[in-house]
Amino acid sequence: MPNGNCNLLSAESPTVQVFSLEMPGHREMPGHRERVVICEAKRFYPEVITVNWKLNGKMVETTSRNSDDTFTKLIYYHVHSTPDNEPEEISCEVQHETLFSPITKTHQVRYFNFQRFMVSPIYGPETSNDNDKVSFYCVAFNCPEATEVTWCVTEAGGDIVTVSDRRTQDEEERLLGCDYTMRSENSKDKGLHKVITTLNFTPSVLKHRKTTIVCRFTSAGKTKEEKKEWSFTLRKKNVFINLVTN
Repeated sequence: MPNGNCNLLSAESPTVQVFSLEMPGHREMPGHRERVVICEAKRFYPEVITVNWKLNGKMVETTSRNSDDTFTKLIYYHVHSTPDNEPEEISCEVQHETLFSPITKTHQVRYFNFQRFMVSPIYGPETSNDNDKVSFYCVAFNCPEATEVTWCVTEAGGDIVTVSDRRTQDEEERLLGCDYTMRSENSKDKGLHKVITTLNFTPSVLKHRKTTIVCRFTSAGKTKEEKKEWSFTLRKKNVFINLVTN
């Protein structure tokens, strides 16, 4: 036998995993995203292997040799979606001579991950009657988790009032006698949350002739907020004159 090192490799069965990565969408197509689903078969020997998608997708195949002389193979499947798509399952099937039967790994492409956590503008009245309460509304869409809501009002004199749906005892004490109240309703659809929140108070010319109102949503560690500049304006009263003629 000739001198030298000889590496004898026994057959190795592949390890298979399927995962996906989100790619940025085109600016001209807001709400659209592209997700690349990747099937990886690694640490197998010999090199000959068959890897297929169970859906008819365009395949791009690469095979690389590892430092221990086993091989790794990747195939890709491009998924184009809009926020209206439903979750879809995609499977990768791997056949190799070391396997008694093919390995099948299934991955659920969750299209709702493409939807952005969004917040609507703050809606409120332009005018109000004296001593009437006003209501401001804001909505958060596609929240990945239950959402905390905070309203902040900066009054004309610079005082800031904060109202949250998860108040501490100190915050409760500071709000005693305060006219600001809030209410939030949380609904869940297809794994995502929608929150409708309302801020109520009785405006005054002294405090609210120039006001900044901020609605802030926090979900899964992310915070989104909307701001509205508002000035209290009394609604003009209609005056009716009844003329009585003899």
